[in-house]
Amino acid sequence: MTRLSLTCSFDPSTFNLSESARKATKIDFNIQPEQRISLVNQGTWSVLPFARVLPFTDTFGKEIVGIRLLPGKVLAQSPVVVCSQNQIVTVSTSLSTALPMLIYRYKLYKLRRGKESLRELWPEVKDELIELHVAMGGEDHLEGLESVIFDDKLYPQSDNAAVVQEAACESLERLDSNPQHLLYRKYLHQAITKQVVAIPLPDRLGTWRNAAAVVALQISNQLKKNIEEQQLAAWEVAKLPASIDTSTSRTIEHIFKLGGNADLRVAKAAQILVKQQDSVLQEWKRDPIWTATITLANEGKTYNGLAHVEAAKNLDESGEPARAFDALISAAFWSYNFQGEALISVVDAARYLATQHEWKEISEILENLANLYNK
Repeated sequence: MTRLSLTCSFDPSTFNLSESARKATKIDFNIQPEQRISLVNQGTWSVLPFARVLPFTDTFGKEIVGIRLLPGKVLAQSPVVVCSQNQIVTVSTSLSTALPMLIYRYKLYKLRRGKESLRELWPEVKDELIELHVAMGGEDHLEGLESVIFDDKLYPQSDNAAVVQEAACESLERLDSNPQHLLYRKYLHQAITKQVVAIPLPDRLGTWRNAAAVVALQISNQLKKNIEEQQLAAWEVAKLPASIDTSTSRTIEHIFKLGGNADLRVAKAAQILVKQQDSVLQEWKRDPIWTATITLANEGKTYNGLAHVEAAKNLDESGEPARAFDALISAAFWSYNFQGEALISVVDAARYLATQHEWKEISEILENLANLYNK
């Protein structure tokens, strides 16, 4: 592999991590063509992979690290995610903070042995990881990560959930100081500690808006205090690409983990909207995603994603190509959920959108992926 894209100079192939660095990060850059192809079959083709999470075996649940393709945003400034099967979780606001956020996720979050292991490895791997971090666009020398590793107050001896989440919040804020991320972290912490969410969602959440919307839906549905807030949260979730940041557990935490009830979260949003459709805004009912949402609610587990393909076509024709791209991601998610393999045709539709609207990076990436798949 060479540099990731037109705007992203990071070249994973130049980094052959030492065994100690692999232990410290839980990742390596040995991505094989068949692993890229698997993203098409799983419907997560909207991720450009560059690493894999260790131990990477043929067993269920293996995870890939990549950059999310966002229309209108250059790859160098796009969020880093992890994906497995048809689910995608946001890790960091951009590549520049991805390494410390990945290390926290896989070595430090709620893992006391991981902390001790990383402290022991740090003198040996520090320089190697700083070099990698800088190559990924990091603007510091991992001072934030080092402070988190060696700050004992961030590793409470108590298993009290509130104490653990407080420490997680402070740690994550140190590792990704982007204003969008800090706003999201504050929003999430209010939801965790006080069962309070602001609806409508705050502005300027950026790439973290998906995750905030899912949390808002979960909290508003649990409290059942305000029907209007439930509707607003449900509509936010219904409009999102269904695979991205919908994988929350029953108990909300600061780290979303893959394997949560992603399909159930989105299906719940659809059910709320259908049940309350007599009182929702007419503007929503004119949106192409509304018809797909109704179809999902009515068909349940037999929904195959085709209504989202039609919604994508209508969104593009109405001048909303970025939302059309999101709808195709949803179509891929639901088709995989239904039959264990995503609709391949949605990749061609996404390539068409990228070409038509001159999303040059996305077009190049999807073209390369299509060529690889069709070999």
